[in-house]
Amino acid sequence: MSVASQDLFELASRGPGGAQAIWRIRCAKCAATVEVVNGARGLLPPDMLVKKFAGAGFKVSRRNPSHHLCAACQARPPRLRLVASSAEAARPEPVNPEAAAVEDPMPQTADAPRQPTREERQTIHAAIDKHWSVSGGGTPGT
Repeated sequence: MSVASQDLFELASRGPGGAQAIWRIRCAKCAATVEVVNGARGLLPPDMLVKKFAGAGFKVSRRNPSHHLCAACQARPPRLRLVASSAEAARPEPVNPEAAAVEDPMPQTADAPRQPTREERQTIHAAIDKHWSVSGGGTPGT
């Protein structure tokens, strides 16, 4: 989908005879601007203007000029707002703070698995060897 240059960028001025145009892009957050001057060959296509502005550090929105961002605004972390959900706002505070700090009766860590004894390991290995023996034709359990 091709978008006209006039829809994405501001045409700042034209030189004598209309051969030279100056295109301007404006940051949506801080109003910083960058200008690109067309040569004497005529107007640049929108894709070329996008590349030139991106090379100057702008993040160019191909659909909405109110989403163009300069390099400084791209580097800033976005502002996050903390919004309490309605369930958290309606939750009453505990009356007795000591009652709220009751220790959890279930431990949060699991015990390590029990290690098999020597005899159990031998039994396990014998069962594996018997199951995977290849003397009976090469298939398990034969």
